[in-house]
Amino acid sequence: MKVFRGIPSSSGIAIGHALPLKGTGFNIKRAHAGEKELEEQIVLFQKAVEKTKRELKKIKNTVRHEIGIEESAIFDAHILLVNDPNLVEKAIKNAREESVSIDYAFTETLNSLVQIFENMPDEYLKERANDLLDVGKRILKNYLGIQMAPELAGDHTDLIIIAHNISPSDMVELGKKRIGGLVTEVGGTTSHAAIMARSLEVPAIVGVSNILSEVRPDDLIIVDSNSNRVIIDPDEETVKAYQTLRREYVRYIKSLEKLRNEEAVTRDGKRIKLEINMELVNEADLVNSYGADGVGLFRTEYLFMRNILPTEEEQAETYQYISQIIYPKEVVIRTADLGGDKFISHFEVPKEMNPFLGLRGIRLCLEYKDFFKTQLKAILRASKLKNIRIMFPMISGVDELRQAKAVLGEAMDELKERGTEFDEEIKVGIMIEIPSAAVISDILATEVDFFSIGTNDLIQYTLAVDRVNEKISYLYNPIHPAILRLIKMTVNNGHQNGIPVAMCGQMAGMAEYALLLIGMDLDTLSVAPSNLLEMKKIIRAVEYDKCKQIVQSSFQFNDVHLISDHFQRYNKEYLSGILFNYGKEGANE
Repeated sequence: MKVFRGIPSSSGIAIGHALPLKGTGFNIKRAHAGEKELEEQIVLFQKAVEKTKRELKKIKNTVRHEIGIEESAIFDAHILLVNDPNLVEKAIKNAREESVSIDYAFTETLNSLVQIFENMPDEYLKERANDLLDVGKRILKNYLGIQMAPELAGDHTDLIIIAHNISPSDMVELGKKRIGGLVTEVGGTTSHAAIMARSLEVPAIVGVSNILSEVRPDDLIIVDSNSNRVIIDPDEETVKAYQTLRREYVRYIKSLEKLRNEEAVTRDGKRIKLEINMELVNEADLVNSYGADGVGLFRTEYLFMRNILPTEEEQAETYQYISQIIYPKEVVIRTADLGGDKFISHFEVPKEMNPFLGLRGIRLCLEYKDFFKTQLKAILRASKLKNIRIMFPMISGVDELRQAKAVLGEAMDELKERGTEFDEEIKVGIMIEIPSAAVISDILATEVDFFSIGTNDLIQYTLAVDRVNEKISYLYNPIHPAILRLIKMTVNNGHQNGIPVAMCGQMAGMAEYALLLIGMDLDTLSVAPSNLLEMKKIIRAVEYDKCKQIVQSSFQFNDVHLISDHFQRYNKEYLSGILFNYGKEGANE
């Protein structure tokens, strides 16, 4: 029995048999081709390319209707890649120049392009290597007359897919087979595989290093995304324990459903709004299905990570759709938070030594003012129902904020000149995610209508910790005394100036910090949809006054370990009886 760990990306527990996906399934050897033979091959190859286009368009339409609009947009890039001269035309050119078979020339061209993308420092561009492989595999399958790669054959329903990485289209095909779970060696929570796994409600753990070398076809596998464990070849006792645990988990998830229409109110009457974070358009439906109070964070940057930037009209339709779906509840639309690890090729951004400290967030938007203004006009055009709020990311000081508000003013003036109706009193807020913003939050509070604390970056910047660096990840601690002081300072300054304060970072949806956040007097917690009902259960089970006392007493400690022990003591007292498997690490081995 071997245990692996990675990055949980889609919650749940799966027990099934391994289906390792290794390589492309093709071994194309170099072969000479005469001029006449080659031209005949090229004709067949071009037909295969056209067939691939039709297949991808069909897959896109299927995903659009069965999964969601945003997921279907993944395949726009795939369709464009089929038309890319650097792939198809270059392969034909190389085949002619070297007098080699077209399938060999295409494979070599594909591999060289994939290697270029895999060596790029930008994580988003690295993901495009997987898109290229997906397109290339489909073209080769169609050219060679293979309907489906051998490793995807069969009709199992308990498959645990183990792959280095997996393409979105393969996820769609595998999703039809009702796979049990997914494990990949690479990827993060925003990789295409992770997004598709969440949409298909498949338990998934990504970033599990070197697992392919340890697993064989049909090995029994347990994927426990709740405890971040992948177990290969578990013993009988572990299997039985996990079978019991999975049944308990399913019952627990179903038990939470009764809270959908209940309010998040503590036992002594403190009301806390629970909203959802969303990055895919179709997730707007989850507001009502989970009984959320609204959308506390719509991450718009994913709308722009395509080969073609969306127009003002296209953006306006997207924002209006969300507004209408959740009305009369509100949606906070964050303007594009690009940069850092989310650069797109539409901007000629120079390579930076420290991209997370460089041209990102509001800085990039102010640099590319026309792009920024287009998005603001689209948001305003969608605001007729008056349930949209605008939020600026990465604000470090008053000057940046005033510049952003000035561009918003220009957008409003241009829409008025067109005679376009919009909410002229639309509320404007900012992310508090840079320490300087927290420190001067008393000043910033006089300039905006609301705050939302983005803990992911606030922790990273305050503690100078790259949270994806394994060597120092232990230093990334949400309950460091400095973080607690900055959060409390921000909440106090917001309330003293009459504005509400929300939290939308990952910390907001983590059960182990629930007592802390309730006691910090936050008005709103904006969480991942899957965390919402559990957070609601905690809020309804505790007393606000008691949580305030727990927080106040935590400030007497100056050591992060003592603070952690302090909260763990109260967590065990309050949470062990109401949360699934709290304080345990999966089934006993």
